[in-house]
Amino acid sequence: MADSTLPIFITWLAWGLLWASLCFGLGAARAVTALRVLSLAALACAGYACILALPPWPVWAYALGLPEPTPTYVSAFAPPAIAWGVKLATIGWSLLVLGFGWTTAAEAGLRFPLPCTLRAVLPAILLLALGALVNAYLTRQTARTLWLHEGVYYATLPGVGEELFYRGILLGMLGRVFPRTIPLPGTRTSWGGIVSVLLFTLAHFLPFPTHFMYWVHSPVFGRYLASWLLSARFFPGESAYVLVMSTFFLWVRERTGSCWAAVATHCLMNGCLAIGSHFA
Repeated sequence: MADSTLPIFITWLAWGLLWASLCFGLGAARAVTALRVLSLAALACAGYACILALPPWPVWAYALGLPEPTPTYVSAFAPPAIAWGVKLATIGWSLLVLGFGWTTAAEAGLRFPLPCTLRAVLPAILLLALGALVNAYLTRQTARTLWLHEGVYYATLPGVGEELFYRGILLGMLGRVFPRTIPLPGTRTSWGGIVSVLLFTLAHFLPFPTHFMYWVHSPVFGRYLASWLLSARFFPGESAYVLVMSTFFLWVRERTGSCWAAVATHCLMNGCLAIGSHFA
């Protein structure tokens, strides 16, 4: 591995350790009685976070001593790249964790909604979707025009990948540790559900600290670290929106007993935002 590339990979590994620590720290109350389950949940979070922050292929090629990739011409009018591969990899990671036996399909909610539960959640889902559509339409002048493949992407993969992990795999694992004693309308959740909401929200606002290790031995390291934390962009309105939506997805998951219901809800909301932003 090239010396100049090493800090990038150390940063990447440190990023995974950070998310493992966040997950383990939030569940530390049960560390004594359920150390193995919490450790596996932390490892699952680390793997998920590392996939989202995977270095691009040129970095891998350089680190492995492979020939430098030939640059390709990109038109100024070409649509920006979409991280299809990264999102598909997160889905693959969730399925891999399931295959490891760290949780089961039933615990992760990978089943049809329980009888009559869709009738209970559908009015709220449709009302919120309508609100998202109207709000996106009213603020459409501030949104960047999406290409068709971008709209398809935003309406599908983020919802599938995020819900499958946070409201599926992670909630299923932590459900072995924390009982469902926290009330929600018509159902209950656990502290594991709260952890999934908090980590989901943090993941939307805490940026990956590129080249972090370049600055560890620098006299201005403290200043760099402070600037990274300040760049986390925890704007009150946006943070509250993601927190509320994450809690809503958790409610749908718990009320229906189905992670797929949360997936469909998330995809519907994202689709409404994409469509509403681009009405003529």
